[in-house]
Amino acid sequence: MDEDLPLLEGFAGESEASRAHRRKRERRPLPGMMLHQDGSMHVWLAGQPALDLIVTLDDATSAIYSAFLIEEEGTASTFRALMECLALMAFP
Repeated sequence: MDEDLPLLEGFAGESEASRAHRRKRERRPLPGMMLHQDGSMHVWLAGQPALDLIVTLDDATSAIYSAFLIEEEGTASTFRALMECLALMAFP
């Protein structure tokens, strides 16, 4: 029976590859250096169908530059969020 134990080594613990996937990193030092955008489908409004909430925020400050509900996340919603960010950052 003891000869079966080596087969179980590393079975219960995290593998090296799974730890590296979500490695913590430092935030960017200045606002505007990196933006994050994410979409999340949910029934946000009672009595309404599920919608995607598209949020774009700054990595350095967590300031939200753009947030809106839309029927489906896609290229158009990405460009809309980008335009809203550029308008807030005073780019022409």
